[in-house]
Amino acid sequence: MSTNSLMIDAAYNRLLSYLSLPFPLEYSPWLSEKYQAEVYLKLELLRLPRTFKIRGALNFLVQLPGEERRKGVVMASGDNHALAVACAAYLFGISSMAVMTTGAPANIAEICRGYGAEVVIHGAVY
Repeated sequence: MSTNSLMIDAAYNRLLSYLSLPFPLEYSPWLSEKYQAEVYLKLELLRLPRTFKIRGALNFLVQLPGEERRKGVVMASGDNHALAVACAAYLFGISSMAVMTTGAPANIAEICRGYGAEVVIHGAVY
């Protein structure tokens, strides 16, 4: 087994208690017909926080040593990454801060606040 396979298996096992894995697939008749193949969709938008990036955020935070967890986390994002990190931090009871640009969607900032993240809006670019 390759090193990458071992890392993927380890991450999968770390996340089992936090996510229902594997994610369910839904057959898409329209896409299957269009591409002449059996096409299935992984509907991760149906699970909190409505982004696939939750897996990476959880996998990172679950491995943080206790001292690092106590310090909290900061993310510079105004999109799916911010949602995922804020949600994962909320699940682990870790404080979080999302730094977003002035152009970030207001609803993303509000959802992050709902997960307990401090949101800082600053500047036009990251």
